[in-house]
Formats: sequence, C-alpha cells, structure tokens
Amino acid sequence: MPWASGGSYSHAYSNAWVGVGLGNSYTYPLVQGGSESDSGCGPSLGGPCTPWAWIEVWPWEAYERQISQLSSIGGDLLFVHVRFTHDAKTNDGRMLWHVVDMTKSIDLHFGETIHGTMPDGHAEFIAERPTVNGSLPPLADFGFVDFEAAQASAPTTGWKGVGNLYHYWYWMQGSTGHLLASPGAIDSTGYSFSVNWYGHN
Repeated sequence: MPWASGGSYSHAYSNAWVGVGLGNSYTYPLVQGGSESDSGCGPSLGGPCTPWAWIEVWPWEAYERQISQLSSIGGDLLFVHVRFTHDAKTNDGRMLWHVVDMTKSIDLHFGETIHGTMPDGHAEFIAERPTVNGSLPPLADFGFVDFEAAQASAPTTGWKGVGNLYHYWYWMQGSTGHLLASPGAIDSTGYSFSVNWYGHN
C-alpha cells in the first residue's frame, strides 16, 4: 500500500478500499475493507504515517476497525475479499472478510452477523478522502493505487471483472471544483485499473 504525504499540510488522509453495498441505511449497510495512508506522523510537516489495514460496517460502525496484525503495510500488496449474504430464515446479514498481506504472507479471516441487514447489489472499489471529526481534511498524496483482480459476483452473473459488469465512476473534486483524484481506464481484461492523485484540497 502507498506511503502518503501532505505537502504543506500538517495532516492529510487517504483510504483505498473495496466493499459491498452503498451504506444508505442500517438495513442496507456498506461492508468494506482496505487500507489507510495518512500524513502528519513524520519528523517534518506532512511526513508520512505508516499505512495500516482495516474493516468496517457503515453506518453500524462509526469508525474503521484497525487490523492489529496489519498495522504496518507500507509498500505491501494487499488482497481484500468482502462477502455479504442474507439469511432469509433468520433475517441476518452475514459479513465475511478475507484479508491477506501478500508481501508478508499474513492470511486473516473475520466474520460478523448483524440482524436485519442485507446486501443491496452494489460492489465498490474506492480511493477516498475520509471524513475526520465531521469534516473533510486534505487528501494525502498517495501517488496512485492499483486495483487488480477487481471483480464481483452475484447469483445472476457469477464472477466477472468490474469492466465486464454495469459500472460507473466518479472524479474526486475539491471544494472549489478542481480535481483531487480520478480513476484511469479499466484494462482490456476488465479486471484492473488505477486511481491517481492530483491535489490535496
């Protein structure tokens, strides 16, 4: 995962994650997992913080849950698989995460059940400027993030690369409308793309 810098800002933040769901309600939450690359931890202004991995169920959980075994993943290749199913008999949503630091060979599984939740049919692959204390901080300069083997599965489609499914994308813009980050084109296989950083705020 990338190291990040804040330039002239003392603190800046960035996330890269995959998830299932849009998180529009407690019934249809967003089940997500990924990494955070921030700045403001080094000896100088805007110095890099050590990237770390996390999981979260939004809006049920207000904050990311840091994965203690993956608290230092700078430069590592991270695999994240999120599974979210619904048990109609019990009305339970069942969330499973498979997170692997491919560089360090750390293979982890996590699970959670939340009654009354279900998937909404969306999968996401996101580079994000996370909200901190209710506001949007500067976006840390992460350079670029590669999403490889980006795919999703549904009962009607089976496993397909994101480029071979109906999809849409957004450019990240600052408060004045200038570009902060944007995804590049999905490659010819339909499975891989990059997100590039362009500005802090």
